[in-house]
Amino acid sequence: MKRLFVAIKVFPSEKLKKTMALMRDTFKKEEINWVSPDNIHLTLLFIGSVAEQDVLLIQSILRETEKKNSFAFTIEGLDTFGKKQKPEVIYARVTAGDELQHLAFQIRTSLKDFVQAPEKRSFSPHITLGRIKKINPIEKFVSMVFDFRNAFFQDMECTEFVLFESVLTPTGPIYKTCEVFPLE
Repeated sequence: MKRLFVAIKVFPSEKLKKTMALMRDTFKKEEINWVSPDNIHLTLLFIGSVAEQDVLLIQSILRETEKKNSFAFTIEGLDTFGKKQKPEVIYARVTAGDELQHLAFQIRTSLKDFVQAPEKRSFSPHITLGRIKKINPIEKFVSMVFDFRNAFFQDMECTEFVLFESVLTPTGPIYKTCEVFPLE
């Protein structure tokens, strides 16, 4: 079995890396699993565990996905998912045009039969920076996230998307590229 997801690889700007380092240093005693800057990505679809023989079929389907032109998006502002007093994820917001929504829709539609736990929420583009287990007290964290709510981090050109395998290890996930799919 392989644990797969489809994403756009993000090469974080120095400003985003510095903001992540500041957050990580400020809250180093808290229970937050920070994403390594090398693993930063924008998830288009989390597939989950699939049988080895299905990987080739998924790759074939993705090759046939209607390819649109490359497009730009912006990474700006920090926010959280979860309840205000119990956030679960800290992320950077992504602003993009219809091209990103269309690409995500195409991928989600073409691979719906392989997804183990389909998302009930609509696609909300974001860059996960950390998964929060516990923060105490929460006020300082909320204040710092608020301070970065309108920060501009970078513009990025998307020229491809990637099928990744996620190998879970005790020190964090390792992402292996299965195949890269260029956009026109």
